This record gives sequence, structure tokens and C-alpha cells, in this order.
Amino acid sequence: MTREALIKKLESELRQAHQDYLDGKCIPIEELDWGLPLHIAERGDEYRASPEAWTPVKSTPDITLQLESIYTYIANNLVNELASYNLRHVIKSKFSSISIFPNSGTFISLILDNISEEFSDIRRRLAKNYIILYRYYVEDNIVVITHVFHQMQDYGKIFRN
Repeated sequence: MTREALIKKLESELRQAHQDYLDGKCIPIEELDWGLPLHIAERGDEYRASPEAWTPVKSTPDITLQLESIYTYIANNLVNELASYNLRHVIKSKFSSISIFPNSGTFISLILDNISEEFSDIRRRLAKNYIILYRYYVEDNIVVITHVFHQMQDYGKIFRN
């Protein structure tokens, strides 16, 4: 698939993610099956922020499938349960960090100069070798995670220099 085709596909999925948000289909991150509550920005038992500092984080319905795919791949191909657990921890930590600092990600429009202007507010954060894309709806004070993928997958290729 060409770079232009990948960007068009990503734009289509970002439009769908926005529509999912407008239609109320996004899932609070706490409802994902992580095994632990997510909105705890913690280091050991020491909390870094009060609950008032958190911005609610939701995900598109596709995030559950994306995360399952990532963890299944690691479990099946790396045969390393610890690596899967560690990656879950890293991604959860990034989600918590996004919750506390929703404006801290890099705008993808600074990386993808040929992406449509309507996606100029989509941000990117890295979690090890994974890219997290999200939109911060300032007026609603809510973050919606739209994509989580490995930087070597198709979408990751369009973010490489």
C-alpha cells in the first residue's frame, strides 16, 4: 500500500473514530479488561496526581481488538508472558499520562504534512515500540484513544522519517 493510500485509510478510520465519539460509542478506559484500575498515575504506592487532575479517557470500540491483537502476537510469537505483562503496564502508564497531560502529545499534522486539516488536533504518543493516537476534545475535557499499533506495522511506516 502506498503512503498516500495509508494516509487516506487512516483518515477514514479517524473520521469513524470521531463519529463513534459523537454517537456515544466510545468506551471508558476503565472498562477495558486490564485487570487493574487505569486512572492511577502512580509510582509504586505513591500517587503523582489527584483525581481532579485526570482528564477522562475513552477509547474507540476498535481499541479492544487492537490491544488483544498486540498481546496475542507477543504471547504467541515471543512466547514471553512477562513481555506481554510489561507492555500492558507501559501502555496503561501512557494512557494515565495522557489523562494527566492531554496536551503533551505531538500533533500528527507536524509529522504527516499531507494529512487533512480536519485531523490537525490528533496527537501521537509513544509506548516503547507502539504508537498511540488520540484526540483531546478540549470543549468536553475528554480524551479519545483512536489507535494503538506497532511502529513497524503499516500505519507506523507513515510516521517514519
